Amino acid sequence: DDNGKEVSLGNVADLLFRQQEPGYLVGAMAGLMEKSKVGNATHNVVGILGSNHGPGVDPYIAGFVAGARQVDATVSFKITYSDSQDTAFCKQLGITQITGGADFLFEVTGRCASGYIDAAYDAGAYAIGSDRDEAFLSPAVITSAIKRVDRAVALTIQRLQAGKFTSGKQVFSLQDDATGFTTPSSVVPQDIINQVLDLRTKIRNGTITPPETIPPGV
Repeated sequence: DDNGKEVSLGNVADLLFRQQEPGYLVGAMAGLMEKSKVGNATHNVVGILGSNHGPGVDPYIAGFVAGARQVDATVSFKITYSDSQDTAFCKQLGITQITGGADFLFEVTGRCASGYIDAAYDAGAYAIGSDRDEAFLSPAVITSAIKRVDRAVALTIQRLQAGKFTSGKQVFSLQDDATGFTTPSSVVPQDIINQVLDLRTKIRNGTITPPETIPPGV
């Protein structure tokens, strides 16, 4: 409102997502590839670029770290934050991480994703997108952690039609088929995809609960 306080309106729903779930799955994919030394995954190091600390970024990273560590306890991370929209600058951030051993670059920035992903392509490393399918940006992208806005909107409309609309914050998850990961590229072996799908099932049935907070010291 005019005083800066949050106001709930009876005809407005906020469609939110458990980003830690898709983050966990693609993190596990990267971790499994590192553990098995698939292709150019040889250093057991993963790079991450986040646009800032916040509810749209940290859960992705928290899930990613947890998923990778679940399958490869020895994997290490190089995490950088930047609000820059300069693709050349973000490419340099990626180059720095790769120079430090990163085999994967997980993009959680949006603002300069193409530059960061270009760094992976130029160095023969792998990239993982977020929010949407970013395979169109580069052949380096092996998969993307996604929030299915289409699914969340469809479910909201169905609830409205059924007289079950609820205003306020509505959180969507794997149980709603509203989060997940895109079809992996041919670089990812089928046995690793199968293991990630098994983890997806465990998240859906509650056996695994990905964290939304980044652990200290990462």
